[in-house]
Amino acid sequence: MRLRLTGLWRDPGFQKLWLGYTVSLAGSSFVFLAIPLTAVVALDASPLEMGILSGLTGLPALVVGVPFGVWADRHRKRPILIAADFARAALLLTIPIAYMFDALSLWVLYIVAIGIGTMSLFFEIGLRSLVPAVVERDQLVDANSNLELARSGAGIGGQGIGAALIQIAAAPIAIFFSVGAYLLSAALFSRMRVDESSVERQAESEQEGGFR
Repeated sequence: MRLRLTGLWRDPGFQKLWLGYTVSLAGSSFVFLAIPLTAVVALDASPLEMGILSGLTGLPALVVGVPFGVWADRHRKRPILIAADFARAALLLTIPIAYMFDALSLWVLYIVAIGIGTMSLFFEIGLRSLVPAVVERDQLVDANSNLELARSGAGIGGQGIGAALIQIAAAPIAIFFSVGAYLLSAALFSRMRVDESSVERQAESEQEGGFR
């Protein structure tokens, strides 16, 4: 019996969008488990230091969320997603490298947490803004529903895989899983072929109308 794809799942652009998003989310779900665990196991972090680390991850959403959303409306979103994935992979690599050279500190984790939080915010805003350029208007509700399902599944799957890896290797080394996930996500988005010009023109006209 042959599996027949229907609707959105016949669109190669949406397939890559959904898969890239799912892989990226799996990487992120493990990151938010592995970084605090690294702080506790490798650096013997105190409850206060753990609280600071958790707070720094969500800080970018409060500081740059709205300005970036306005900026992203006027720029192409696919390059933003690719850049965010590469940036998160590069930031995460500093943790196992610093760990292997006995140079890991809480300040390293603080900086990485802020960077990961910022790039994850950019990725999420960019992806949500890219969806209208990939699917038809009457498919938006279905597309967003499938992306929410990806979020739920990737969160559970990423933490499950990550927990298994931590049993095999130290938490800082297991972070390579998330690095690989971000690089794979970037590769998937780089292979997408999407015309964002119509969405950009619509965003510009809406903003110009709002100033009248």
